[in-house]
Order: sequence, then structure tokens, then C-alpha cells
Amino acid sequence: MKLRFTARMGLFLALLFGFTPRALAQAMPGVPDPVTTSELRRYADILGLSDAQRMAIEPHHDAYRQRFRTLRDTDIQRFQDRVIGFADQMRLNAFEIPPRSALEDALDDYFGLSTKVENVDDTLFNQINAVLTPEQQTRMPRVRRTRALEVYGLIAHDMVGDDVEFLSRELSRGQVMVLENLRFNPGEKENASDFARKLARLGDVYVDDAFGALHRAHASVAGVAELIADRAMGALVEREVNALSKLLTNPTRPYVAILGGAKVSDKIPVIESLMHRVDNI
Repeated sequence: MKLRFTARMGLFLALLFGFTPRALAQAMPGVPDPVTTSELRRYADILGLSDAQRMAIEPHHDAYRQRFRTLRDTDIQRFQDRVIGFADQMRLNAFEIPPRSALEDALDDYFGLSTKVENVDDTLFNQINAVLTPEQQTRMPRVRRTRALEVYGLIAHDMVGDDVEFLSRELSRGQVMVLENLRFNPGEKENASDFARKLARLGDVYVDDAFGALHRAHASVAGVAELIADRAMGALVEREVNALSKLLTNPTRPYVAILGGAKVSDKIPVIESLMHRVDNI
């Protein structure tokens, strides 16, 4: 989710401020840099590697950097060329948004690139893990979290758990962490208390600004709100509530309600409630 948002924002901000194609390429959404030699030394210090172990992983790091260069010289450059072409197309068309495929297909390619980069990283870390002692292997999650924080900023690739809580504790003032889609966890729709508790551990204040989802008894809507004492509605929800309150208590007459949709059965309770308030439906 954050990756998609970052890609769009990076592109449209570049267009807005009239970046040249070269500047746009430099401002492309964050395909990460490879693990550098200095970063590898820092990871080795975290793991407590011996000199022999450090020497054993050097050839793997050299091969890793070559795979990364190949990826960058082909797929990443091709993606940048596509988005720069998209930017040029927008300029030629007076900044009219082109059909969905022009932008979304390029962004879909970007998400695929991120997966390829993660796979290259995984290969290196698996090779490092192979030379570790059992005690050293217990420190590998810290190394992986450190790499994730450096590469992806505050994009959590999960919803709850130790890794997500680690990222939440690393937040600086003004930073935002984006979680994975909560509906991927069955506990979200079930309003599972355990899932709600894990979500609640990620924050101190709860604000819900998703008016269209407030009626759902889901963990992120109902469950978390019961567990965090400092809670409030967002500005958008406040405006919606104020507008609806006026329609329900002091509407301008004549008052006509227009309902649409195929599922009439779902709307019967709404119709019955409106019958006593509106002049026509």
C-alpha cells in the first residue's frame, strides 16, 4: 500500500515541479540500494561473526552485488524509462491523466521489481545464515529488521507481530508506518480479541477517519477502539456526522431520499427508518 502511494506521489510531485527526465529518474520511488560493504560489516558485528566467518561470506556478497547490478541495469532501468515516458506523455497531453494501463501497468512492474530485490536479499541472508552458529542465528531477525528499516523506511510487510512492533518503536516524530492490508488476517473481520490487542500495542491514540467502514464490527474498527483510551473521530467523519445529523433532526423541506442498488433486502431497515423522516422516497 505504501509502495503504491509512494510511487504515485513521487511521480506526480515530479510532474508538478517540472523535473527534467534525469531529475525524475533520480526521484523514482525507492528501489533499494544493495547491501554495501560497510553495512555488511555492521551486520557481521550484530551477529558476532569471527574473522573466518567474515571471510566465508565475502564471496557470497560479491556474487550478490553482481546479481543486483544485473537487476538494476535491466529491469529497474526499463521501469524508469517507462515512467519517464509516461511523464512525457502527460506533458504533451496538457497533464490529462492517461488511461489506467499507462500508469498502473508501470506501477505493477515496480511492485514486481520490489519482489525481485527482496529475493536477491533473501539469497544473501540465507547464505550468511548457513555459516552461523545456532546462537548467532538467533540474532539474524535483528539483522533482517535492520535491513528492512533501512530499505523500506516504515513500510510494515505484516499487520502485527514482533517485527511490526519493532518498526513502531523506531518511529521518529512526524513519521508514519503503513501496515499490510488488515483483511489478509482472518482476525480482522472476526473482530478477534487477540488480533485487536496486537493492533492496539502499535499506538497510543486511536483516530478513525474511515466513515464508510465505521459500521463494521471489525478488529481495527471496533476492537481496537475499546482497547485504547485516547480515541476520537477524524475530521472527515466529523463532517459526515454533522451533515447526517442535520438531515435526521432538522432537514430542509421538501425532503426526498433517493436509494439505489440491487440488494433491496439490505435496504428495508433503512427505508422503514426514513419513512418517518422524509416526504418521498
